[in-house]
Amino acid sequence: EKERIENVFEFSVDRAERLALEQGIERGIEQGIERGREQGIERGKLDTAKKLLLEGVDERIICKAAQLTAEQLDKIKRNLKQS
Repeated sequence: EKERIENVFEFSVDRAERLALEQGIERGIEQGIERGREQGIERGKLDTAKKLLLEGVDERIICKAAQLTAEQLDKIKRNLKQS
């Protein structure tokens, strides 16, 4: 009887560990997808701002449209001058 209980306990622990691992992996994948999405949005905003700068659009309009700070736009301008 004791051996049967130990086997059931070990099985339960193994199952719980597998479930925890699966949930951890799933959560990690979800976080990675969300982080990638956020980075893609940010990249798009920066690319749009760069294109608008090159077209001579007023900087205040670029900041407002791309939801960037003046500091972020200044960094883009510095990078353009270096290229």
